[in-house]
Amino acid sequence: MLKNLFIASIIGFGALAFHSCNSDSDSQYTYEESSAVAVTAFSINDNKKVLDSLSNVFFSIDLVSANIFNADSLPYGTNVSRLVPSITASSGASLVQLEFPRPGKSDSIVNYLTNSTDSIDFSNGPVKLRVRSQSGAVERVYTVKVNVHAVKPDSLCWKEFTGGNIAWQHPTLAARGAARCGDTFYVLSAADNGSAYEMLSSTDAFTENSASVAADFSSFTPDVESLTGTDNALYILASDGRLMKYATGGNWSDTGSRFHALYGAYGNEVLGSVNDESGWHIKAYPSGKTYSLPAGCPVEATSQLCLYTLPMAESPMAVMLGGRTVEGSLSAEAWGFDGSTWAMISTKTIPDALEDVVLADYDLFNVPSSTWSPVKFPALVAFGGRRANGSVNRTVYYTYDLGMTWRKAPELMQLPSDVPSFYGNRAFVFATTSKAKSRSSMLSCFNVKGLPAGAMEIMPVRSRASEPITEWEVPAIYFFGGCYASGDAIPATWRARLIRYTFKPVQ
Repeated sequence: MLKNLFIASIIGFGALAFHSCNSDSDSQYTYEESSAVAVTAFSINDNKKVLDSLSNVFFSIDLVSANIFNADSLPYGTNVSRLVPSITASSGASLVQLEFPRPGKSDSIVNYLTNSTDSIDFSNGPVKLRVRSQSGAVERVYTVKVNVHAVKPDSLCWKEFTGGNIAWQHPTLAARGAARCGDTFYVLSAADNGSAYEMLSSTDAFTENSASVAADFSSFTPDVESLTGTDNALYILASDGRLMKYATGGNWSDTGSRFHALYGAYGNEVLGSVNDESGWHIKAYPSGKTYSLPAGCPVEATSQLCLYTLPMAESPMAVMLGGRTVEGSLSAEAWGFDGSTWAMISTKTIPDALEDVVLADYDLFNVPSSTWSPVKFPALVAFGGRRANGSVNRTVYYTYDLGMTWRKAPELMQLPSDVPSFYGNRAFVFATTSKAKSRSSMLSCFNVKGLPAGAMEIMPVRSRASEPITEWEVPAIYFFGGCYASGDAIPATWRARLIRYTFKPVQ
């Protein structure tokens, strides 16, 4: 099976055949000779000392431009200095020769037809693959690249935005609450003493200018951090527990419903804990449905509620992590709601019981050795939160099974030392548009906080598309509100994004 045969080979041969059918006899000769110097398959022989399942790395062969390359780069740090290639060229080729550079020395030359098991050094740049026809009349030189990630792609890259550098951020007040309502995003900023409030909105992620929203808080004192948006409405709790609903024009109306704390939104419903004459339970508004509070389920200081939409499920799954229980103890468990039932869903919890955990639904990647091609999977990423002794957690955790199993994230997803400790932030994922850049501008993009030392060069990645990809979406997590470990409100907005998303996609 010619699994490594790039579609461009079909295009290349088709173009040559078309030319031969519409020209004189010399063109027919050229077609035949060009076929005699074609490379139809290229791979690397297995070598467990280098990488497991090395032969599964997919190499594209572009017969039009004479380029051979692996579009999915090998893992960071892969040693490509002693690789043994497997090459299939025309059976009539009189020469198949590899020429690889050696710094400070003349190129090394290997005759593949007589020394097919010799190792080739791909670490010093592209290798030339020279193929000559049987008659010797035609010769073609291919450029072979074994691409290796020059930075660890599954690192989280952090950046801080202060002052007016972000559309949603008030220049003088600290962002304390954030919510998404339908297609509109809201940030509520407040002075520490509650003397001033400002609500901003934006219909786009990071590039659009925000607009000030008329919001009159003169009739009640808001619990700013409780700001919650459903699919079609915006809510906030008053300090006395009244659920207030926002109406166009700046007025907040009393819904007549009271909550102890809000968990978040589930479709058109807002969910939260209630303690009334009937005791503790969970309630939904506006339906008024109530649910039993399971033993150990937190009633306040949970993470925000994140929703999964599953292809085979009848309804979405809502997940929250940590929080404080009725008894006042902290929780390390994840709790889920499927539209009808609340239950503890974690079988392997995070190590520490925490309150005010930061939680975001952010797709991560797995790179199986069976293909060495990255596979994206839905995940929840958690960090921050306070322990019972008041210290702030800095470890980043993730789960890829709806919150059942929590794992410590890889080291390069952990918070760098120069990123402060957080808790109580609201996290939202937005995608911005990235454009193909020159090498110099790509380098500057990666010289930011959180990258490993020596991450100085970005290996160019070739696309399998017939036309170059020039734009693609880069999802990032934006963190609003929350506090530093000192308890002070955060006057900045932070962003974290996976470096792999900034690489040009492979098609």
